[in-house]
Amino acid sequence: MVKGMVDYFATANGHKENRINLIPGYVEPSDMEEIKRIAGELGVPTILFPDTSNVLNGPQTGKFHLYPTRGVTVADLILAGSSMGTVAMGPLASGPAARALDTKCKVPCEILQLPIGLMATDTFIDTLRRIAGVTVPDSLNIDRGRLLDVITDMHQYFYDRKVTLAGDHE
Repeated sequence: MVKGMVDYFATANGHKENRINLIPGYVEPSDMEEIKRIAGELGVPTILFPDTSNVLNGPQTGKFHLYPTRGVTVADLILAGSSMGTVAMGPLASGPAARALDTKCKVPCEILQLPIGLMATDTFIDTLRRIAGVTVPDSLNIDRGRLLDVITDMHQYFYDRKVTLAGDHE
């Protein structure tokens, strides 16, 4: 489906804009919000597609809207072809669309694992930082430090425990 968005809509305009495409893969709308928040903290302009944040998880206001006003727009999907790069999160769900965008519009792509956990999130943030040429702000370093504090404080409860996770991985 996401590759179809690229095939049908993305168009190169002849030059690269200061913007990064983010293809989130199999994630929930709240995960999409967090991906956009992280990119926003870095000051990186993005196009996230698909974007179901504030569409599938919008607030109950008592008013019905057949067509939500949020999410990715057709205009954004067209502009994705002139972005300076694409970050795909999840090789199965996002990889084909990212590679299609690279082939069709010459937008270079990086295919990462979903940014779940410390190392994968570090890789995601570092990839955005490198492509956009920005520095990581204190706000994200503080968030990371808080996570490390929780890991340190809770390790005795989780050491040698077994869990099962399912996700998008080759």
